[in-house]
Amino acid sequence: MSTLKTNTLQAATGSTVNVASGHVLSQPGTVLQVVSAEETAATSSTSSSAVNIVSVNITPKFSSSKIYIKASVHCSTASNARAAVGLYKGSNPVVQGDASGSRTRAYGQVQNSDTGIFSSVTMTYLDSPATTTETTYSAKMVPEGGSTSFYINRSANDNDSGSRFRGVSAITVMEIAQ
Repeated sequence: MSTLKTNTLQAATGSTVNVASGHVLSQPGTVLQVVSAEETAATSSTSSSAVNIVSVNITPKFSSSKIYIKASVHCSTASNARAAVGLYKGSNPVVQGDASGSRTRAYGQVQNSDTGIFSSVTMTYLDSPATTTETTYSAKMVPEGGSTSFYINRSANDNDSGSRFRGVSAITVMEIAQ
């Protein structure tokens, strides 16, 4: 690998410096790519394991890059039930709370004391994937204990009424040059 040292980079003609196709000129802190996805469907399910809310795939250009993840999800559980929410890379959480006894580790938690509302949770994290292969990031919901009913982008009580709302869950990932 060669190192080019210069004080000024200037176009030979005109005012545009072009980079050859297939090559990338980057500066630390620069956003190299942005990928996002939304889930608008209002769904309900019963599960005892993690369930995907919304996900996105990104293929980092450099193994040294960081990936900034931001997800906003809207979910609910059955009456007086709880669930964990988290950010995942593949099937593994990218960040979660400390382990303590038999407590469930999570990024956040939702619970339902009013079946007519849903919770809104925003999660962010700066990951260092150290790869240039396609990586899947997702927001997931993990029901409490055994099998629990849960709802995505809607409340548990989803009567056809102006006082019931539907949400959209979204995730955005940005590759940041280092």
